[in-house]
Amino acid sequence: MLAAGSRIDGRYHVVRFLGRGAMGSVLLARDENLDRLVAIKLIGDLAATVPDFEARFRREAAALAAIRHPNVVQVYAAGRHEGTMFFVMELVEGRDLDWIVNEHASNGASVPLPRALTILEQVASGLHAIHLAGFVHRDVKPANVVIEEATGRPVVVDLGLAASIQEARHEERGVGTPAYAAPEQVGDTIDATKLGPRADVYALACTAFEVFAGRPPFVANDADVVVFLHLTKAPPLLSQLRPDLVALDGVLARALEKDPGRRFATAPELVSALREASGVRDEAPSLVGRPPLADVLRVLVVDDDEDFTKLISTCARIAFRDAKVEVESVTSGAAALERVSTLRPHLLLLDYQMPGLNGIETLSRLRALPFGDAVRVVVVSAHQQQWRFSVLGVNDFILKGDSPAALTQSLRAVRDKYGFQ
Repeated sequence: MLAAGSRIDGRYHVVRFLGRGAMGSVLLARDENLDRLVAIKLIGDLAATVPDFEARFRREAAALAAIRHPNVVQVYAAGRHEGTMFFVMELVEGRDLDWIVNEHASNGASVPLPRALTILEQVASGLHAIHLAGFVHRDVKPANVVIEEATGRPVVVDLGLAASIQEARHEERGVGTPAYAAPEQVGDTIDATKLGPRADVYALACTAFEVFAGRPPFVANDADVVVFLHLTKAPPLLSQLRPDLVALDGVLARALEKDPGRRFATAPELVSALREASGVRDEAPSLVGRPPLADVLRVLVVDDDEDFTKLISTCARIAFRDAKVEVESVTSGAAALERVSTLRPHLLLLDYQMPGLNGIETLSRLRALPFGDAVRVVVVSAHQQQWRFSVLGVNDFILKGDSPAALTQSLRAVRDKYGFQ
């Protein structure tokens, strides 16, 4: 393991260890040439077991770097360091979907269905881009989907197992995480000739099952038992764990077919079917009206408490007094969704508890808008409900009981964090 202070390829200064993923370790480093933080994935030494590994690695790294999609981690560079191959990637800071699902479960809750569908749609779009580039990810799972802090953008990460479809079909060993791996991908006698995008569709269905139910379809203490279940047993119905989602049973059953040919052909087709079966429509407002004012910091307060709205609006004007600021307010989530389409706010001060749409529901719909990830959000609440907002990429909170001075200081911290000058 490279220690903090080490250098990779002469330009990447290692800051600290981030974690261990498929096939290797992940480090936080600073690219000293471009003065930016990056994530570096060190690939385990496969040269001894994979023929022509380095040539293949460099070829596939170049192809992955050519993928440009907002929901796929960007590969910047690749190379060799002291006998170990590495990827240099975009640093995506935030919580992964595995942590978020577990946090909701520990609080006796589930990820709200509208937000879950939006996340799955964007993940599916990212996977489709990978597939169109001729690759299969091979390790789709909640831990490899990060919800970016501040933007709420879901990003498919950890491309360490990604392989071109042609190369993957010539491998003789199974890869991936057993709880999410398609039957053709695992077992003693894998059928690599069938390995392609539909394996990722299967894994996305397992991920969706876990987002909805709090656990993947097949669970056992022994990984070999999990593999056996994937190979031989029909998956449980989602409605056995979530009776309210019985309408999704047929969609997930098709996506989890043992035979790849019986599954959905693409990831977007799977999620489109889930949305249609759920009856949850995309209720994003149309983007009409006057264009937003230029060179103005636009702040929208969403709160049904008139007195607090006046107070926080005044605090915002004081905190942002060095900028040309426009502060507006609405009293409901529905009104906020109508107003954001024309105001295009830079900052949303959002109450959690409101009649009608609460803060979670309002922000879930806002994040689904084309510009939704550009809005910075501060949640304002009289209660500690921070865990609920991790799925939306929010990490800034203000308590309603704070004094005016404390509220203003909190907003100044937000100003400095996001460069609202």
